[in-house]
Amino acid sequence: METIRDRDGNEILTIDKELMFAVFDCVDLSNADFNGKCLRYTQFFNCNVKDADFRGADLLGATIVWTDFREAITDKKTLFPTVVTKHQVHALS
Repeated sequence: METIRDRDGNEILTIDKELMFAVFDCVDLSNADFNGKCLRYTQFFNCNVKDADFRGADLLGATIVWTDFREAITDKKTLFPTVVTKHQVHALS
């Protein structure tokens, strides 16, 4: 089980598995703290990640569809998927 918290430490939601391979579908993850987390193979479908902290997060192999990471907090250590679909082009630019 994994608890997703915002950057102030407040619980956003709890999922019944680890973050790796998690599926987020139409979830408000704004202000979530994913700093340094392993999110490999995680799926994001139509999620709000505005102001979510992905600094140092590993998103290699993740599926990102209709989720805009331009307003998320990232850094040079954030690892994004290396295969980009047509739905991800604007989300990752």
